[in-house]
Amino acid sequence: MKLNRKAERLVTLARETVFPPRHELHPEEDAAQERAVAVWRDLFQPFGPLVEDADILEVGCADGRLASRLVTHGAARSATGVEPGFDFGPYDTLEGRLTLSSDLAVLDTLDDGVFDLVLARDVDTALPLDGLERRLGRIYELLRPGGEAVLRVGCFAPGGRLGEGPGYGLMTPTAWAAVVMRAGFEIIDSAQVWRDDRNQSAVDIILPDASPTERACAEMRLHLVRPWESWELAALTARRSKRRR
Repeated sequence: MKLNRKAERLVTLARETVFPPRHELHPEEDAAQERAVAVWRDLFQPFGPLVEDADILEVGCADGRLASRLVTHGAARSATGVEPGFDFGPYDTLEGRLTLSSDLAVLDTLDDGVFDLVLARDVDTALPLDGLERRLGRIYELLRPGGEAVLRVGCFAPGGRLGEGPGYGLMTPTAWAAVVMRAGFEIIDSAQVWRDDRNQSAVDIILPDASPTERACAEMRLHLVRPWESWELAALTARRSKRRR
C-alpha cells in the first residue's frame, strides 16, 4: 500500500514538473493554459518523453503555450514552436530559450542535429501532403542521434477530399508506419484510437480487403526514435580509438 502511494506521488510530481498547480488567471488565459495541459497529458506524457535539459521542437504548436511551459516549468533547455500561418505577435523569448514561428520554412534554416525531442499534435494539419516525406525527413535530420519524436496522425476517413481531413483522406495505419520508417525513424511504441460505429461502417465498405485493425483505426500516436547511423557509429568508434592512443 505504501509503495502504491509512493508511486502515485511520483506520477503527480512528474505532472507538476511541467504543469504545476495553476494560480488565478484571466478566464481566457486560464482556459488556454488548461488546453495546453490537456494536450501534454493526453497526447505526449503517456510515452514519457524526456523534457529536462532537452532542446524541443513542436511542429503545429498552436498558440505556443505548451512550448513555453516546457521551458518555464518543464526545465527544457529550449523550445522552438512552429504553427503555419499563426500570428504570434510580440512574445516573451524567455531569454532566448523560446522561438515561435509561423513559417514551416524555418525548419530548413536550422542546423542538423539540434533537437532532442520533436512533438506534433496533428501532423496531417501542420504538414501539407505535398512534400510530406521531405518534411518528415527534415524532422529526422533535425534530431540528434537517439532523439525522440511523438506524433499524432489521423487515418483515412470517408467523405473527405484527397489531401484534406484526417490522414489527408488516404493514409492508413500501415501507410503512416511506412512513411515514418522511410524517413529513417524506428517505431518504439504506438497507441490507437478506434472509430465509432457510424464511421466504421463507411470505412468497411470503402476498404473491404483491408485488415480489421487497418479499418478500425481512426488515429495513431507514434513514439519514434532517431537511431544512430552507421557512419555516426564509425566516427564515434574512431574518436574513441584516438583517445586511447
